[in-house]
Amino acid sequence: MTMISSAANPSNTQLVAQMIQTSLSIMVGLFASSFVIYPQGKKHSALITV
Repeated sequence: MTMISSAANPSNTQLVAQMIQTSLSIMVGLFASSFVIYPQGKKHSALITV
């Protein structure tokens, strides 16, 4: 409950902003690395064998 009432403590707001920024940067990095590794998409998957 203390994270929600961040108006009383501004350090909680900074913590939440840093957590969101870190998670978004990890997501963007993983998304970009998938394009570097598989630029045209993955042709064969190890999970689906036809």
